[in-house]
Amino acid sequence: MFSQISIWAKGIIIVTLVGTILQMVLPDCNNKKYIKIIIGVFILITIIKPVIGKSINLNSINFEDYTNYNNTSVKDTSEENVMEIFRKKVITTIGEKINNMRL
Repeated sequence: MFSQISIWAKGIIIVTLVGTILQMVLPDCNNKKYIKIIIGVFILITIIKPVIGKSINLNSINFEDYTNYNNTSVKDTSEENVMEIFRKKVITTIGEKINNMRL
């Protein structure tokens, strides 16, 4: 039991050290935050592997489901939502001003 915990702890230390060295070696660029996320995921997988009790098969995960998105559609949707809220607010404000003028 103690040897398994020792192996697990060594794995965490090795993955953390390799991740830290990779972060230091990488130049500052736009992709550095994504690389930090990937390194963090590997550290997390190393930590929770004994808890899960089985190996994690990354080949069975379809990453396209999580990464396939279109920035313009998200942007357009946000702009449409903002425009809809603005339009409703303008209509409400104009209606209130007309009602105040009648009084």
